[in-house]
Amino acid sequence: SNRDRGLTSSTSTSSSFFAALALSASLFLSPPPSFAENVRVEDVKSPALRAGLEAANEQRWADAERLFKTFLLEEPDSASGLSNLANVELSTGRPQQALEHFDRAVALAPGAAVPRMNRALAKEALAVAAAATTGRKGASSSSSPPPSSSSASSSSSSSSSAALLLASAAEDARAASQLDPREFAAFFDLGNILERQRDFEGALAAFAEAADLAPGLPGYRLREAAAMFQVAVDREENGGGDREGGGAAAAAVAKKETPPSSSPSSSSSSASASVAKARKLVAGVTRKNPRYAEAKAALAAMSWRAGDVPAAEDALSSA
Repeated sequence: SNRDRGLTSSTSTSSSFFAALALSASLFLSPPPSFAENVRVEDVKSPALRAGLEAANEQRWADAERLFKTFLLEEPDSASGLSNLANVELSTGRPQQALEHFDRAVALAPGAAVPRMNRALAKEALAVAAAATTGRKGASSSSSPPPSSSSASSSSSSSSSAALLLASAAEDARAASQLDPREFAAFFDLGNILERQRDFEGALAAFAEAADLAPGLPGYRLREAAAMFQVAVDREENGGGDREGGGAAAAAVAKKETPPSSSPSSSSSSASASVAKARKLVAGVTRKNPRYAEAKAALAAMSWRAGDVPAAEDALSSA
Protein backbone atom coordinates (compact mmCIF):
# COMPACT_ATOMS: atom_id res chain seq x y z
CA SER A 1 0.00 0.00 0.00
CA ASN A 2 1.09 3.57 -0.54
CA ARG A 3 1.84 5.05 2.87
CA ASP A 4 3.56 8.16 1.52
CA ARG A 5 2.03 11.61 1.48
CA GLY A 6 0.13 13.07 -1.43
CA LEU A 7 1.68 16.12 -3.02
CA THR A 8 0.09 19.53 -3.05
CA SER A 9 1.23 22.23 -5.42
CA SER A 10 1.01 25.97 -4.94
CA THR A 11 2.32 29.17 -6.45
CA SER A 12 2.92 32.32 -4.47
CA THR A 13 4.95 35.49 -4.31
CA SER A 14 7.68 36.19 -1.81
CA SER A 15 5.29 38.39 0.19
CA SER A 16 3.09 35.34 0.87
CA PHE A 17 5.27 33.63 3.42
CA PHE A 18 2.17 32.36 5.18
CA ALA A 19 1.28 30.42 2.03
CA ALA A 20 4.37 28.35 2.68
CA LEU A 21 3.23 27.67 6.22
CA ALA A 22 -0.28 26.78 5.04
CA LEU A 23 1.11 24.43 2.42
CA SER A 24 3.47 22.88 4.93
CA ALA A 25 0.55 22.39 7.31
CA SER A 26 -0.88 19.82 4.90
CA LEU A 27 1.99 17.61 6.06
CA PHE A 28 0.16 17.05 9.31
CA LEU A 29 -2.72 15.02 7.90
CA SER A 30 -3.01 11.37 8.87
CA PRO A 31 -1.78 8.65 6.49
CA PRO A 32 -4.21 6.15 4.98
CA PRO A 33 -4.72 2.81 6.72
CA SER A 34 -2.60 -0.12 5.62
CA PHE A 35 -4.38 -2.93 3.84
CA ALA A 36 -2.47 -6.06 4.75
CA GLU A 37 -3.05 -9.78 4.53
CA ASN A 38 -0.42 -10.82 7.01
CA VAL A 39 -2.64 -11.20 10.09
CA ARG A 40 -3.34 -14.90 9.52
CA VAL A 41 -1.59 -16.76 6.74
CA GLU A 42 -4.57 -19.01 5.98
CA ASP A 43 -6.76 -15.99 5.24
CA VAL A 44 -4.89 -15.02 2.09
CA LYS A 45 -5.98 -18.23 0.41
CA SER A 46 -9.56 -16.94 0.21
CA PRO A 47 -10.55 -15.59 -3.23
CA ALA A 48 -13.02 -13.19 -1.58
CA LEU A 49 -10.35 -11.75 0.72
CA ARG A 50 -7.84 -11.37 -2.09
CA ALA A 51 -10.45 -9.73 -4.32
CA GLY A 52 -11.38 -7.41 -1.47
CA LEU A 53 -7.75 -6.38 -0.99
CA GLU A 54 -7.41 -5.67 -4.71
CA ALA A 55 -10.58 -3.55 -4.66
CA ALA A 56 -9.41 -1.66 -1.57
CA ASN A 57 -6.00 -0.93 -3.06
CA GLU A 58 -7.80 0.46 -6.12
CA GLN A 59 -10.11 2.48 -3.83
CA ARG A 60 -13.21 0.67 -5.04
CA TRP A 61 -14.63 0.95 -1.55
CA ALA A 62 -18.12 -0.41 -2.15
CA ASP A 63 -16.74 -3.52 -3.85
CA ALA A 64 -14.13 -4.00 -1.15
CA GLU A 65 -16.70 -3.72 1.64
CA ARG A 66 -19.02 -6.20 -0.06
CA LEU A 67 -16.20 -8.69 -0.60
CA PHE A 68 -14.87 -8.44 2.96
CA LYS A 69 -18.38 -8.91 4.35
CA THR A 70 -18.86 -11.93 2.10
CA PHE A 71 -15.61 -13.37 3.40
CA LEU A 72 -16.67 -12.73 7.01
CA LEU A 73 -19.91 -14.65 6.48
CA GLU A 74 -17.73 -17.71 5.96
CA GLU A 75 -15.05 -16.75 8.51
CA PRO A 76 -16.70 -14.53 11.16
CA ASP A 77 -13.69 -14.78 13.48
CA SER A 78 -11.09 -13.81 10.89
CA ALA A 79 -8.88 -11.08 12.31
CA SER A 80 -7.68 -10.22 8.81
CA GLY A 81 -11.21 -9.94 7.44
CA LEU A 82 -12.32 -7.74 10.31
CA SER A 83 -9.22 -5.56 10.11
CA ASN A 84 -9.56 -4.99 6.38
CA LEU A 85 -13.29 -4.26 6.65
CA ALA A 86 -12.42 -1.71 9.33
CA ASN A 87 -9.85 -0.16 6.97
CA VAL A 88 -12.59 0.39 4.38
CA GLU A 89 -14.86 1.96 7.00
CA LEU A 90 -12.04 4.22 8.15
CA SER A 91 -11.20 5.21 4.58
CA THR A 92 -14.84 6.15 3.91
CA GLY A 93 -15.26 8.34 6.97
CA ARG A 94 -16.73 5.90 9.50
CA PRO A 95 -14.11 5.76 12.26
CA GLN A 96 -16.51 4.63 15.00
CA GLN A 97 -17.59 1.56 13.01
CA ALA A 98 -13.97 0.95 12.11
CA LEU A 99 -12.91 1.09 15.75
CA GLU A 100 -15.44 -1.57 16.71
CA HIS A 101 -14.10 -3.94 14.04
CA PHE A 102 -10.47 -3.13 14.87
CA ASP A 103 -11.20 -3.95 18.53
CA ARG A 104 -12.42 -7.40 17.50
CA ALA A 105 -9.45 -7.93 15.18
CA VAL A 106 -6.95 -7.00 17.89
CA ALA A 107 -8.68 -9.31 20.37
CA LEU A 108 -8.46 -12.18 17.88
CA ALA A 109 -4.84 -11.47 16.87
CA PRO A 110 -3.15 -9.61 19.75
CA GLY A 111 0.31 -10.33 18.36
CA ALA A 112 -0.35 -8.73 14.95
CA ALA A 113 0.98 -5.22 14.41
CA VAL A 114 -1.19 -4.02 11.51
CA PRO A 115 -4.67 -4.13 13.15
CA ARG A 116 -3.32 -2.34 16.21
CA MET A 117 -1.53 0.21 14.04
CA ASN A 118 -4.68 0.97 12.07
CA ARG A 119 -6.79 1.06 15.22
CA ALA A 120 -4.55 3.94 16.27
CA LEU A 121 -5.62 5.78 13.10
CA ALA A 122 -9.31 5.25 13.93
CA LYS A 123 -8.81 6.61 17.43
CA GLU A 124 -6.87 9.56 16.04
CA ALA A 125 -9.69 10.34 13.60
CA LEU A 126 -12.23 10.25 16.43
CA ALA A 127 -9.99 12.49 18.53
CA VAL A 128 -9.75 15.02 15.71
CA ALA A 129 -13.54 14.99 15.34
CA ALA A 130 -13.99 15.51 19.09
CA ALA A 131 -11.50 18.38 19.09
CA ALA A 132 -13.27 19.96 16.12
CA THR A 133 -16.56 19.79 18.03
CA THR A 134 -14.92 21.62 20.94
CA GLY A 135 -13.55 24.24 18.55
CA ARG A 136 -16.94 24.85 16.94
CA LYS A 137 -18.57 25.27 20.34
CA GLY A 138 -15.86 27.70 21.38
CA ALA A 139 -16.28 29.76 18.21
CA SER A 140 -20.04 29.79 18.64
CA SER A 141 -19.88 30.90 22.27
CA SER A 142 -17.61 33.84 21.42
CA SER A 143 -20.50 35.57 19.62
CA SER A 144 -23.29 34.31 21.87
CA PRO A 145 -24.47 34.88 25.45
CA PRO A 146 -22.43 33.16 28.19
CA PRO A 147 -22.83 29.36 27.84
CA SER A 148 -24.89 27.40 30.29
CA SER A 149 -23.19 24.99 32.66
CA SER A 150 -24.45 22.07 30.57
CA SER A 151 -22.98 23.40 27.32
CA ALA A 152 -19.69 24.23 29.04
CA SER A 153 -19.62 20.72 30.47
CA SER A 154 -20.27 19.29 27.01
CA SER A 155 -17.36 21.26 25.53
CA SER A 156 -15.07 20.13 28.35
CA SER A 157 -16.18 16.54 27.82
CA SER A 158 -15.33 16.72 24.10
CA SER A 159 -11.88 18.09 24.88
CA SER A 160 -11.27 15.39 27.48
CA SER A 161 -12.48 12.71 25.08
CA ALA A 162 -10.08 13.94 22.39
CA ALA A 163 -7.14 13.81 24.80
CA LEU A 164 -8.02 10.31 26.00
CA LEU A 165 -8.44 9.05 22.44
CA LEU A 166 -5.06 10.46 21.41
CA ALA A 167 -3.39 8.89 24.44
CA SER A 168 -4.95 5.52 23.58
CA ALA A 169 -3.96 5.93 19.93
CA ALA A 170 -0.36 6.58 20.95
CA GLU A 171 -0.40 3.39 23.05
CA ASP A 172 -1.60 1.38 20.04
CA ALA A 173 1.01 2.86 17.72
CA ARG A 174 3.79 2.17 20.23
CA ALA A 175 2.56 -1.39 20.71
CA ALA A 176 2.48 -1.94 16.94
CA SER A 177 6.06 -0.65 16.58
CA GLN A 178 7.16 -3.03 19.34
CA LEU A 179 5.35 -6.00 17.82
CA ASP A 180 7.01 -5.33 14.46
CA PRO A 181 10.08 -3.07 14.81
CA ARG A 182 10.44 -3.00 11.01
CA GLU A 183 6.92 -1.64 10.45
CA PHE A 184 7.79 1.89 9.41
CA ALA A 185 4.16 2.99 9.17
CA ALA A 186 3.69 2.31 12.89
CA PHE A 187 6.47 4.77 13.72
CA PHE A 188 5.03 7.27 11.25
CA ASP A 189 1.57 6.97 12.82
CA LEU A 190 3.12 7.43 16.25
CA GLY A 191 4.85 10.59 15.06
CA ASN A 192 1.56 12.04 13.81
CA ILE A 193 -0.19 11.31 17.08
CA LEU A 194 2.60 12.69 19.27
CA GLU A 195 2.62 15.82 17.16
CA ARG A 196 -1.09 16.30 17.82
CA GLN A 197 -0.25 15.95 21.51
CA ARG A 198 2.43 18.62 21.00
CA ASP A 199 5.17 16.21 21.99
CA PHE A 200 7.47 17.39 19.24
CA GLU A 201 10.59 15.74 20.64
CA GLY A 202 8.82 12.37 20.70
CA ALA A 203 7.41 12.98 17.22
CA LEU A 204 10.89 13.78 15.92
CA ALA A 205 12.26 10.47 17.22
CA ALA A 206 9.34 8.53 15.70
CA PHE A 207 9.59 10.23 12.30
CA ALA A 208 13.36 9.71 12.23
CA GLU A 209 12.87 5.98 12.84
CA ALA A 210 10.21 5.78 10.13
CA ALA A 211 12.43 7.62 7.65
CA ASP A 212 15.40 5.36 8.40
CA LEU A 213 13.25 2.25 7.92
CA ALA A 214 11.74 3.53 4.66
CA PRO A 215 14.38 5.70 2.95
CA GLY A 216 12.51 5.48 -0.33
CA LEU A 217 9.57 7.51 1.01
CA PRO A 218 10.56 11.19 0.82
CA GLY A 219 7.53 12.29 2.82
CA TYR A 220 8.87 10.49 5.86
CA ARG A 221 12.18 12.34 5.77
CA LEU A 222 10.31 15.59 5.22
CA ARG A 223 8.21 14.96 8.34
CA GLU A 224 11.39 14.29 10.33
CA ALA A 225 12.79 17.61 9.17
CA ALA A 226 9.52 19.44 9.93
CA ALA A 227 9.49 18.02 13.47
CA MET A 228 13.15 18.95 13.93
CA PHE A 229 12.33 22.49 12.83
CA GLN A 230 9.39 22.67 15.24
CA VAL A 231 11.55 21.49 18.15
CA ALA A 232 14.16 24.12 17.27
CA VAL A 233 11.57 26.90 17.10
CA ASP A 234 10.10 25.84 20.45
CA ARG A 235 13.54 25.85 22.05
CA GLU A 236 14.31 29.25 20.64
CA GLU A 237 11.01 30.79 21.71
CA ASN A 238 10.91 29.12 25.12
CA GLY A 239 14.52 29.80 26.09
CA GLY A 240 15.60 26.16 25.87
CA GLY A 241 13.28 24.96 28.66
CA ASP A 242 11.00 21.99 28.17
CA ARG A 243 7.27 22.60 27.77
CA GLU A 244 6.39 21.13 31.15
CA GLY A 245 8.75 23.37 33.06
CA GLY A 246 12.22 22.06 33.72
CA GLY A 247 11.84 18.29 33.49
CA ALA A 248 15.48 17.78 32.50
CA ALA A 249 16.71 20.01 35.31
CA ALA A 250 14.54 18.18 37.84
CA ALA A 251 15.93 14.84 36.70
CA ALA A 252 19.49 16.14 37.04
CA VAL A 253 18.81 17.36 40.57
CA ALA A 254 17.33 13.97 41.51
CA LYS A 255 20.58 12.34 40.34
CA LYS A 256 22.67 14.97 42.18
CA GLU A 257 24.07 16.17 38.89
CA THR A 258 24.57 19.69 37.59
CA PRO A 259 21.35 20.81 35.85
CA PRO A 260 21.72 21.42 32.10
CA SER A 261 22.36 24.96 31.01
CA SER A 262 19.41 26.80 29.56
CA SER A 263 21.01 30.18 28.95
CA PRO A 264 19.45 32.18 26.10
CA SER A 265 22.70 32.16 24.13
CA SER A 266 23.20 28.39 24.32
CA SER A 267 19.57 27.60 23.52
CA SER A 268 19.60 30.04 20.60
CA SER A 269 22.79 28.48 19.24
CA SER A 270 21.34 24.98 19.57
CA ALA A 271 18.10 26.06 17.89
CA SER A 272 19.97 27.66 15.00
CA ALA A 273 22.00 24.49 14.50
CA SER A 274 18.81 22.40 14.47
CA VAL A 275 17.17 24.71 11.94
CA ALA A 276 20.26 24.40 9.74
CA LYS A 277 20.14 20.61 10.01
CA ALA A 278 16.43 20.56 9.18
CA ARG A 279 17.04 22.77 6.13
CA LYS A 280 19.79 20.40 5.00
CA LEU A 281 17.45 17.41 5.27
CA VAL A 282 14.72 19.15 3.27
CA ALA A 283 17.21 20.36 0.68
CA GLY A 284 18.24 16.74 0.22
CA VAL A 285 14.61 15.74 -0.27
CA THR A 286 14.07 18.45 -2.88
CA ARG A 287 17.23 17.48 -4.77
CA LYS A 288 16.03 13.91 -5.09
CA ASN A 289 12.40 14.94 -5.67
CA PRO A 290 12.49 18.26 -7.55
CA ARG A 291 8.71 18.33 -8.09
CA TYR A 292 7.83 17.79 -4.42
CA ALA A 293 5.94 21.04 -3.79
CA GLU A 294 5.39 20.46 -0.07
CA ALA A 295 9.12 20.01 0.46
CA LYS A 296 9.86 23.25 -1.43
CA ALA A 297 7.30 25.10 0.73
CA ALA A 298 8.80 23.68 3.91
CA LEU A 299 12.26 24.72 2.73
CA ALA A 300 10.92 28.24 2.15
CA ALA A 301 9.56 28.42 5.70
CA MET A 302 12.83 27.18 7.20
CA SER A 303 14.95 29.49 5.08
CA TRP A 304 12.79 32.43 6.07
CA ARG A 305 13.19 31.54 9.74
CA ALA A 306 16.96 31.34 9.26
CA GLY A 307 16.96 34.82 7.71
CA ASP A 308 17.91 33.61 4.22
CA VAL A 309 15.25 35.60 2.36
CA PRO A 310 16.57 34.98 -1.21
CA ALA A 311 16.56 31.22 -0.63
CA ALA A 312 13.07 31.41 0.89
CA GLU A 313 11.76 33.37 -2.11
CA ASP A 314 13.36 30.95 -4.54
CA ALA A 315 11.95 27.87 -2.78
CA LEU A 316 8.48 29.37 -2.44
CA SER A 317 8.39 30.41 -6.09
CA SER A 318 9.45 26.90 -7.07
CA ALA A 319 6.74 25.37 -4.86
